[in-house]
Amino acid sequence: MARLAATANEALALPDQQISFTDPDSRSKATSGRSSDVIGYNVQTAVDTEAV
Repeated sequence: MARLAATANEALALPDQQISFTDPDSRSKATSGRSSDVIGYNVQTAVDTEAV
């Protein structure tokens, strides 16, 4: 119970208040369905047109 309380306090200290134990880069994302969440990624891509 002490480890669980420590983890809860750690999560509350984060900006998005989320911790993933399997993949630290994934976050809970809301979907269009009622009360259905998906653990996933917000992928962003950039292209440098000057590089060869």
